[in-house]
Amino acid sequence: MSDTIETAPQHDVLELALTMENQLMLEKLATWSKLVAIINIIFGIINCLTIFVMAIPIVVVGVIMILMGTKLNSATAHFRYGLYQKDSESFVEGLNQIRQYLLYNGILLLMTVILFAVVIIIALTAGEAINELMQEYRNYM
Repeated sequence: MSDTIETAPQHDVLELALTMENQLMLEKLATWSKLVAIINIIFGIINCLTIFVMAIPIVVVGVIMILMGTKLNSATAHFRYGLYQKDSESFVEGLNQIRQYLLYNGILLLMTVILFAVVIIIALTAGEAINELMQEYRNYM
């Protein structure tokens, strides 16, 4: 009997065959992520410029959009570098940037849902208050 214990490999490896179809898919991913990144950055800047017209929460949304755009732009660069240089480390970093983009997008969506719920509650409360005022007004007439 052997006293040695086999050890599991330290790192599992996931390999992606770089076929023409996969290269085309990754190139499309890089192209679309670049476009969405630019749009996020532009709308983020526009939202930040509305601080003079709107409130500070709009600026927070703008900053998050700029962060989302820069993460997506970084993912694009990593994907393209990994595609042309056959560098798996760059792909992993690109996926990490996509993960961060989705995290920021999730935060932004949650903020939107919460803000929407608050607006509905305020509207319902204000509507009820206006209704009561109208009934009191009718009673005095």
